[in-house]
Amino acid sequence: MLADLAFALMMAVARRVVEGDQFVRAGKWRTWTPKLMLGRDVWGATLGIIGWGAIGPAVGAVPAASA
Repeated sequence: MLADLAFALMMAVARRVVEGDQFVRAGKWRTWTPKLMLGRDVWGATLGIIGWGAIGPAVGAVPAASA
């Protein structure tokens, strides 16, 4: 469960979820454009895991299970 949360937080950072939420709540969003708040593509990216304790292997297994 903690590994899923860690992976979800990494995805939120890559896709600029919090920044997009603040953008909309501030009333700055007017219309959709193709590159507005696009974020980074994580497909094929390298995942680095620091701290190979009990949670590290579980975090590493989450993207493998999603593929």
